[in-house]
Parts: sequence; structure tokens; C-alpha cells
Amino acid sequence: MSIYTVKRLLCLLLALVLCAPFAACGAETGGDSSVSEAESSEYSLEEDSSAESAASEQSFAEASSEEESSEEASSAVAVTDPGMPRNQCDEVYTADSIDSYFDGSVFIGYSIMMHFGRYINEWRSEIDGSYFGTARFCAGVGMNFRKDESATPDSEGAEGLPMYQGKAYNFADLPAATGCDTLYIGLMGFGDLKYPNDKSNCARNGYQCTKRGIIRIREKNPDLNIVILSSTYHTGDDDSQKLMKKGITNENIRKYNNMVLEYCNEVGIDFIDVSTCLTTYGGNLVKAYTTDGSYHIQKRAYDLWVDILRDYARAKTEGTWENLREMPPLVHPDLEME
Repeated sequence: MSIYTVKRLLCLLLALVLCAPFAACGAETGGDSSVSEAESSEYSLEEDSSAESAASEQSFAEASSEEESSEEASSAVAVTDPGMPRNQCDEVYTADSIDSYFDGSVFIGYSIMMHFGRYINEWRSEIDGSYFGTARFCAGVGMNFRKDESATPDSEGAEGLPMYQGKAYNFADLPAATGCDTLYIGLMGFGDLKYPNDKSNCARNGYQCTKRGIIRIREKNPDLNIVILSSTYHTGDDDSQKLMKKGITNENIRKYNNMVLEYCNEVGIDFIDVSTCLTTYGGNLVKAYTTDGSYHIQKRAYDLWVDILRDYARAKTEGTWENLREMPPLVHPDLEME
């Protein structure tokens, strides 16, 4: 019962008390001592209105509960298509204030990183010059830790080394040349896992070569901040058969990522997973996100990288960043194979 209704009843009771002396007189003369029809009708409407309001609130609560239950049921629906992307590209490109976090940094890697740098520069021209800060990209085709270990800027293998202002550098010499304070290294699994004579141990061999390379960089640049980006996967179908025949399966790429991640956790190097966001529920690179059906990534899909790197920057700024303990499984746990 509403407060207004209670007040109304008190007024009516007070009126009855005040009119009591006249009630008998009314009875003697045939007068009516009851509440008037208008007042009785008004009271009845208030009761009906209160009841309707309570019913409406109850109905709304029940509907909300049903809607929440429906949403929970919907979110709990099992995924049965292993080819479904884990993440959709929203293709909304805007500069963000957090982009300044990447000022003064340098990114290195092979063609996967080279194309990322190319698209960042395009977005700077198309959208905003401050897009992704002043990060620079010294990446190129064929770059990997194996080349860095065996080649010098003056040797024949120099084309596999990072270039800066027209000159080649070994990884450990690049920070001093560029003056960067942070070096982001995209793992180069498709190059560092090529061991045709030892396919079964390609992940272990690739990891050991990568570890030696990171140690060389740290020894020569003790104050440098190093951040590792995971090696991406391939589509796992016919277009990737050439890679898989060399032992470069997605399972081996994940093993390689995990080994490097474990090392990073041991020595205190940040490791960012930029691979899983591009995969299907079945654990392969989304084919629609590629330019070649195998492992090269489309411009629109790199927006997922930007999101992840910005989240990393925010977490670092807030002091909440933590490395993964291990890479997510290739097959998503929500996938139910028929």
C-alpha cells in the first residue's frame, strides 16, 4: 500500500471521528453515515492502481529474470564450428591517447612485422599522424634469429638483417643506432623453425637459437627494455602444406612460443600473445584474415594487434601487466567436435 493511500485512510478516519456527534442525528433523520460514493470510488481506484503497480513491477522483474536466463543460456551455447573466428575485426580505426606509450620504440621481425609497420604508416596517413605513437619498424623479409647469428652487415646474408636509414644491423646493434628505449621483437617461427634435418626437434632448436639471440641483445644493451611478441600461426590447410612438410605445424609453433614464454617469465621479459586473437576455435589462423591463404595477414586483421598492444600499454601504465603462464591451447575449450 502506498504512503499516499495510508494518508488518505487516516484523513477518512479523522473525518469519521469528527463527524461522530452528527452521525446519530443523521440516523434519526434517515441520513447516511457511510463514506460518500465519490470517496469510496477514489479509494478503490487507489487500491487498484497500487495492485496494478505491484503486478507490473513483479512482471518486469520476472521478464528481466527470464531475459538474463536467456542471455546466460545463449552464452553457454556450445561452439561446433572449428572454423569460426575467435575474434571479429571491427575495422574501426582511430588514434588513441595511449598510443604515445609506443613513442621511441622499435619493432623488428620478418614479413609479418614488416606488413604491420606498413599498415601502421598507412593508418597514420589516412587517419591520424599520431596513430600508434612514433613507433618505428625495422622489419624485413627473411629476417630471423638464425640469420642474426650467422650474418653480419657486410656478409652475403645481410638482407636478412634489420635495416635503419639504409644500413643493415645485427639485432644487438640496432638499439644504439636507433636510440630506442624499447625493442619489440616479433618471433619469427616460420624462419627459426626451419630444420629440415631435424623436424621433430624444430621447436626446441628454434627456441635455443632465439634464446641465444635475446641474450646477445641484453648483454650489449643492459638498460634496454625488451618485449617479445608471439609467433603467429598458419591456416593449417592445403595452402600451408609446404610449411607443415618442414615440420612447421601449429603445434610446433605453439611449443616454440611456450618455450620462449617460459624463458621470458624466468628472466623478467614481457611476452605478449598476438597469435591467438587471429585464430579459429579449431586453432588455425583464420583464412579470411590472410592475403595468401597461408600465413600472411590482411590489413584489417592487424587491428586486432593494435587492440592487444594498446591493452598491454594500459596495463603497463596501470602497473597491472602479467605475462601468461602458458600459451592458450590451439583448440578452444568451448569447441565441441561433432
